[in-house]
Amino acid sequence: MNHFCVKCNTAIIAGRSDKKFCSYNCRNNHHNGINKEKYSGIRAVEKPFHKNRRILEKLFSKGLNTVYHETLVILGFNFEKITHNEKSVNGSERMFVYEFILEKIDNSIYRLSSQG
Repeated sequence: MNHFCVKCNTAIIAGRSDKKFCSYNCRNNHHNGINKEKYSGIRAVEKPFHKNRRILEKLFSKGLNTVYHETLVILGFNFEKITHNEKSVNGSERMFVYEFILEKIDNSIYRLSSQG
């Protein structure tokens, strides 16, 4: 008795009698399709946070430790999408995006650092 692949409907000749997929690729593609739908809402929420992190990582990797507000805006940084914020010991505002820290020096300048 032949079984057919759940993903591509190809006949499954060899393997276990309860085998559902003809190949690793079909099994992987099937489960990726399920997870894509299942986690699409979570990815939509996380996307702007990851974008902010990529922007800060790029600036930090270039050795920049002082960043202008305007530069962040031009690069598409969203100031509402930070992981958390706090006041530093000296009273300045610190915004965190995962391991990166933007500490407000004045109205238009931030100090960029990393915890990691």
